[in-house]
Amino acid sequence: MQPAFGVQRHSEGKLNEKAQGWWELDFMPLGESLKTSFKRKQNPFSAPRIADEWEPYLKEKRADVDALRRKLADAEAEINERVYRLFALTADEVALLKQEVEH
Repeated sequence: MQPAFGVQRHSEGKLNEKAQGWWELDFMPLGESLKTSFKRKQNPFSAPRIADEWEPYLKEKRADVDALRRKLADAEAEINERVYRLFALTADEVALLKQEVEH
């Protein structure tokens, strides 16, 4: 069962933009963002019991996000290589394309 932040109803608040990128935030700044999102008086992670429940869960989910990012990057690289081969691009053309895509 997933731990709760002490929010009784989903209608009590909506995640702000910062909290929506939760995997990019450290633990306590995420709590501050949740505090703002759900209009709480204090950071939910300042309560040791809640922090003990959520910290390992978030650590595991961040690892999942990192693994998915790596898989996505690998898949994108494979697609790019296949496109380069499909269109028989030269090394110079590939370099130019990569340079243009970066900017």
